[in-house]
Amino acid sequence: EEIIFPSEFEDRKMKEASVIRWLLSHNPYDRPLSEELLHSEYMPLNMEDSQLHEVLVHTLSSPNTSRYRDMMDALFSQQPSAALDYTYDMQFHQKTAFSTLQARLQQTVRERLAMLCVRHGAVEVKAPLLLLKNSIHDKVENRVQLMDTSGSLLTLPYDLRVPFARFLARSDISHLKRYCLGQVYRHEKMHDAHPREPWECAFDIVTNGPNSLIPDAEVIYLVNEVIAEFPPLQSAGYSVFINHTSLLSAILRHCSVPVRQHPVVCNTLWDAVSGKLRWEHAKKQLADMSLSESTITSLHNFVQKKVPVDQIRSILEPVFRAKGNTAHMAVEGLRELEAVVSHLKAFRLTQDVVVWLGLAYKLNQFSGLMFMHATGTMKRKRHRGLLADVLAAGGRYDRLISNFQTRVLGPTASCSAVGVSIAVDKIVNAMVEDEDTEVVPGVCDVLVCSVGSDLLIQCIEIVRDLWAAGISSQLFENSEQLYSLDDMQTRCKYLGIPHIVLLSERMVYVNSTVRVRSLEKDKVVDKSMPQSELVEYIQSRMTNKPEMTEVSLPTSTSVRGQSTPCLSPCIAILQAFVI
Repeated sequence: EEIIFPSEFEDRKMKEASVIRWLLSHNPYDRPLSEELLHSEYMPLNMEDSQLHEVLVHTLSSPNTSRYRDMMDALFSQQPSAALDYTYDMQFHQKTAFSTLQARLQQTVRERLAMLCVRHGAVEVKAPLLLLKNSIHDKVENRVQLMDTSGSLLTLPYDLRVPFARFLARSDISHLKRYCLGQVYRHEKMHDAHPREPWECAFDIVTNGPNSLIPDAEVIYLVNEVIAEFPPLQSAGYSVFINHTSLLSAILRHCSVPVRQHPVVCNTLWDAVSGKLRWEHAKKQLADMSLSESTITSLHNFVQKKVPVDQIRSILEPVFRAKGNTAHMAVEGLRELEAVVSHLKAFRLTQDVVVWLGLAYKLNQFSGLMFMHATGTMKRKRHRGLLADVLAAGGRYDRLISNFQTRVLGPTASCSAVGVSIAVDKIVNAMVEDEDTEVVPGVCDVLVCSVGSDLLIQCIEIVRDLWAAGISSQLFENSEQLYSLDDMQTRCKYLGIPHIVLLSERMVYVNSTVRVRSLEKDKVVDKSMPQSELVEYIQSRMTNKPEMTEVSLPTSTSVRGQSTPCLSPCIAILQAFVI
């Protein structure tokens, strides 16, 4: 029930009323802890805090004064404690944090994503890393904010789209297909911890106007190609969920939601339909916005709908009958969705396309088509309710570009852009977890080493010739002859290195030959040849590359952290020529 105060009390005692309403919240989870209450804006400052606050406000408002510079110098002269120095990035230097094969897999995924983008005619374009503080991500709790020595507030990229939108707004670009593979940044919940750095792949198409909807279909189809490129993704059951900001606005107008409340209402509805917020709590929040019960019920009925595009017209029939601009917005939004779906059919998209009227993803960025490649089922995630597994999301962001345009720079080229962001780490994790994933390409094609003697100069000459021929190679310096040929062969199988070039004194000084050991799936092939024929032989083997055997790292029991002898040579070899 609503909390009701005596007449005129709330007008005379606004802070007191806010505290009482906070403490009497019907949802216990919304009530403040004592520490939250003590540090809230509602509690009066004591004299000392009040004076300090006044000094800080005065100093920060005068960045050209010596006091301001002194404060910045004091801030940046602080030294981290020994404990913080150890714990800040400990998640990156734990023993289980690095895997050579997983690093190679990540590299392979990024290379194949870049290949797909280049196939569409895209070029790699990276926007500047740092952004001045802006309102786009103000309400995102885990954004990463920084301050430089001059006191300017900066942000690290929360996604790759916002920096690129600013780049477009300040540039004279009207046509471009670009891709970018980079890391984005998320604050950890733990205080004083290094931000998470997930990888993202952005693909964007820039045109001189929003007249054609083929780019919208193309960015969606690119994700279809990504799913086809990586087999473990094909069994996840991804569908393409689409919506249009004009449809969403028309529905809100039809349900009598005031225009000024559209952003906050959409955010609440999205939290509810995406599972971050229970509908009971969302309903209460909507009621607190002075929306009627009938309005809330109508909104709930609309945003739950997930149907094919050919069924959406009957659902929106009441909106089409509305008067004024509402019906026009709905008709225009549906027309664009139907056109995009028609283009996707021509592309022969293999995923199901579903219109989800509740899709309200990043409305402060997108204006027009919005889409999301996600599973149809919801998974419970700790502290975050039920969320679908989202592989990619995007849309048209003309309005975002215009938000970054400024009159100071003068007129810039009018451009329109649509793009998609792909979660690279989800692809890598799917490949790691899939038992049928093909062998990851090796760290190189050839390992050059000597057996029984130290022939370092000759090994260097061979590696040099292989590099010159474009063959990836590594030199393994086995000068003390600590490792046998079997040790090196086992490790090469594990790392996916298909060829070993072996040198010995007899081969080099007597026969003037080298020996190549090729590791195939069912056999090992040895061949001796003159050194002058080595490069041509390796190239011929690589042209008709046989399938390699997938060999797991030998397992062994561990006693007080010491590995058994069978494993330690392999680990040492790994450290010698990989890390």
